[in-house]
Amino acid sequence: MVVALSEVQNCLINSFFAVPEGDAIRKLQAWEDAENGENMSEHFMKERIRLPTFETFHKAVEHIVTTYMQRAEMGMHALSLMGVSMIFHFSQSRVLDMLN
Repeated sequence: MVVALSEVQNCLINSFFAVPEGDAIRKLQAWEDAENGENMSEHFMKERIRLPTFETFHKAVEHIVTTYMQRAEMGMHALSLMGVSMIFHFSQSRVLDMLN
């Protein structure tokens, strides 16, 4: 399962930094910000990419653990599994937001 989650991260990272896909994503974000307000791409990234990715990793942790953990503790484990891509998608405030 950890290998599959690593592949998810690799796909996300490649989609943001590979050419031409990465260029297209950055242009789309710039266009959304220009057309709909400065933070539209931030909203898009959170709702369409960061939160679904986090929930996927969170569910994986739920399936793997054998002892009781609180949601926040499972969230920390999920974020640690996401470590490779965290530097590209999250700031401290975003991490705290995701963990409530």
